[in-house]
Amino acid sequence: MQFDEASNLLGDCYFAMGEVERGIEAYRMTREINPKLFDYAYFRIGKAFKALEEFDEMESHYRQFLTIREGSPRLTEALSHLAWLKRRDGEKEEAAQLYWEAIHNYGNDPEAQAVEEMFRILAKFYRGDEGKAQYLSLLTELEAKAGNQSQKTLVARAIWMQAQLSEVERADGLLARLPDVVQKRELSPILLADTGDALRRLGQGDEARECYRTILSWYPRSLFKDRSFAGLGLLARSSGQDAEALDYFDQFERETVQSPLWAKVLEARAEIYIDQGKWEKAIEEWSRILEVKSAKGLPWVEALYQIGATYQKYDQPKKAIPYYQRIYVLYRRWDQFVAKAYLESGQAFEALRMTDEARNTYKEFLENTHLKEKPEYQQAETRLASLGGAS
Repeated sequence: MQFDEASNLLGDCYFAMGEVERGIEAYRMTREINPKLFDYAYFRIGKAFKALEEFDEMESHYRQFLTIREGSPRLTEALSHLAWLKRRDGEKEEAAQLYWEAIHNYGNDPEAQAVEEMFRILAKFYRGDEGKAQYLSLLTELEAKAGNQSQKTLVARAIWMQAQLSEVERADGLLARLPDVVQKRELSPILLADTGDALRRLGQGDEARECYRTILSWYPRSLFKDRSFAGLGLLARSSGQDAEALDYFDQFERETVQSPLWAKVLEARAEIYIDQGKWEKAIEEWSRILEVKSAKGLPWVEALYQIGATYQKYDQPKKAIPYYQRIYVLYRRWDQFVAKAYLESGQAFEALRMTDEARNTYKEFLENTHLKEKPEYQQAETRLASLGGAS
């Protein structure tokens, strides 16, 4: 065992130094008697062939793997690389066939890695509305066939992929079925994370917690454990257990790598601080949302508004105004917040006794007649009239 670990570490070191050939030699010393270490070394060599664009060697390398490591949990990963080579050569039909064959042959094995990624890649072969409909039909057929053969893991994976192609409401309904199809321990981390999030959105907190805790118990090194901590924190927050929620959010922050739930966690943490009267800490959390690039859009707009509203609530209207202005200058597509920002900005100017600036803000607001249906529009008319301005 130690010899094979040392071989892999040596290979890693050589690769890090850019000495690829020597790294390959080191990896080749790893023995098959330690399957996990052997597979690691084998795929590192394959990665090197790909980086060096030695595609013939790469193909031969992975085809040999199919023979010598027939029972490996990474068999589907090798097939995926071979399919990638077919795609690279423009042989799309052959590539798709490889993916489908691998899914049919190994998709029911909970330990088979790369199956979910194969499903995702296959979606690229079915473009447009017609292609998507065809792919959904094939997945439905696969689900039925696997069900008839009691291949529960494959059924779960087929349902999961259907959810990836569906609108949120239908997707959540599909994912909520998975715990009834197969035991949670037999679901991969990504299926557990997606299912947990769906169940949480549907208000099925206990089932969601089980999904998240299964990831932490059975897959402690998974890249999806950040979503477990976030999900558990959000569930604790919704149950009024704020101390527990903050603890989970702290663990989430330590574990996260560009999680799609980052903005949601920061928002929840800010709300907890507001409830605790720690408004400055809440502003810090909302400000951090503005640094999350994946949250650009509505989450940013909501964060800007909350920062402005918090400053205004705590008698700092001068600090509030720039945040409101950013909304109606930069984010005009979100009408509901644009209207609120105009009104609040005008009132902040009034609090500062800057009557001309308040009057001009209300006038500018009222020139946006497409906002006329917003309740803030009429309030702005009233405020402008009180300042002696014409609406």
